[in-house]
Amino acid sequence: MLSTRCCSHAWYASNPGFTGFTGFTSAFSAWATWAAWALVCQWGSLNVVVLASDSPDSPDSPRISRGVWCPPLPSTRPANCSRQSSQVGQGTAVRSLYDEVAETMAPLSDLLELGEVEDHMLNAYLGLTEFLQNMQHLICFMDFKDNCYENSEYMEVVQYFCHHLDNICHDLGLCKPEMNICGSLLLDAGVDLGRVIQQIRAGVLEQVQMHLGRNRYSMVQLFEDQTSQFLWASLGISGYLWASLGFGDLWGIFGVLLNDVPLSASKFIDRKNECLPRSPVRILGLNGSLQILSQEERPLFTRHRILETMSSSNLSGLQSYVVNLGASEMAGCLDSASCLIQRGWSGIMLECNYQHSQNLRETYAHRKDVQIINQCLAPESWVSAAISAVWNFERVLPPTSSPFPMFLKIDVDNGDCDFLKAWLSAGYRPLFVEMELIHAFVPPEIQVNFPYIDVGQADFNKARASDVMSKGCSLGQVLSILGDGYSLLSWSYDKDINAQFVLDTWAKEHKIFVVPHSEISSFWHRAVSFREVWDDHNWHGMDLPLNFLLSDSSLAEKQTALNVAYEIVLQRSQ
Repeated sequence: MLSTRCCSHAWYASNPGFTGFTGFTSAFSAWATWAAWALVCQWGSLNVVVLASDSPDSPDSPRISRGVWCPPLPSTRPANCSRQSSQVGQGTAVRSLYDEVAETMAPLSDLLELGEVEDHMLNAYLGLTEFLQNMQHLICFMDFKDNCYENSEYMEVVQYFCHHLDNICHDLGLCKPEMNICGSLLLDAGVDLGRVIQQIRAGVLEQVQMHLGRNRYSMVQLFEDQTSQFLWASLGISGYLWASLGFGDLWGIFGVLLNDVPLSASKFIDRKNECLPRSPVRILGLNGSLQILSQEERPLFTRHRILETMSSSNLSGLQSYVVNLGASEMAGCLDSASCLIQRGWSGIMLECNYQHSQNLRETYAHRKDVQIINQCLAPESWVSAAISAVWNFERVLPPTSSPFPMFLKIDVDNGDCDFLKAWLSAGYRPLFVEMELIHAFVPPEIQVNFPYIDVGQADFNKARASDVMSKGCSLGQVLSILGDGYSLLSWSYDKDINAQFVLDTWAKEHKIFVVPHSEISSFWHRAVSFREVWDDHNWHGMDLPLNFLLSDSSLAEKQTALNVAYEIVLQRSQ
């Protein structure tokens, strides 16, 4: 719990006119100085910082909400409990409000975890994080208001978060004295809330450019800010947010308009920086703890760590191959396999989509050592296709007696673990393996695997078009297929999670710092990120409080809750 009550009067006495990020840099700096001073009231050290816990058993939770999860546990909720944002023509306001807040949380997450900043700025980011986390709690209860909780219980929880958000907003100097976030929504205070979120985002984006040295979000920012101003100023959130809280019903008026306004996730990054390994200096976990990483630990959370590991390698010939299954190259999400190939490693790139394959052919037209395979392959046929491509160029088949390929990446969003199992079953053991983990929030003690869907070549993309949460597999499933001969090389800190593994014998021989197979489970409990809560696929797809999976509940209870949640996902995707 980030409390600033003990110092707020001194702040207002010295800054009577401050109402938010009106001057961006100067205002943010002044506010950060105050926030750092305020936090001294509670903390004397930044080695371990704990924000308000997501757990309903936290002493910081409202009395009535202790033992109440949001989303409500799917295995115990009433049968007629319904989620507004999943209903056609309903819930669009809640969904848009979530997207608006999540868009602000995305760059703030990078500031928290990547920025080498002074303590007073870190404290400032923590204050904003708590504000947005509490906003996320409120949005969740708004989304699940219909028949999911006892009425009195629901109202008490909502009133608590309204009051708590008001306190934080005023304590941090973000809200004007007369502003009441929830209590006066009927008087159009929602417009002010929209401005507060925009001001936070504007200040955060400026901090991203100052401290991270890149313009990660600029490609969509102007459009989003203009969209936000239209939404908040023209509609406010006064009526439709109030309705979602349970005090009215104005959904039908704004539903179509809000559905047509895309508030897309900001996952863009400069093309020239896509292949630069990125390491966090701290991690904010799903459990609410901010962990300062040592220099030794940081590589374990590095995206593209393989590029650092192999930068001085002298592997050649068959030992140097990269096999990239799901090889489309799109701005903002260039994977490690493509980065390796761009740096000169030989590659087999398999891509189902015709246009993506054509783009790859144009990119690598000058590289005879890069083979492009444009086929929609099934697990039982893909290995022979890849091995045949190697023979076509090398005129020799790779032996199974030594690691092959050097790097295997699988990301097809359709039976990923089935493709991994097929490769290993053919007798080949990659030196490195990368798997995208859609279900990274699932404890490794529980295995989740959605099998490959054989829909035919022409309809392959239909298998990927339905709910992404009914695709892919979890860390536990990957570990069971790889076996104890592989260690964890890296767990990328951001979303989407890309986990890289390495043969344990090779890692030991080359003195590479890794997480041994036997310790990966305990590592996960520390590494699983609070970004999972803000991921749009998780939020819109999983009716499950992800922090429940870190609770003291039994493994059987967690398995049951996951089973029911995935049943809901499958029903929606039909």
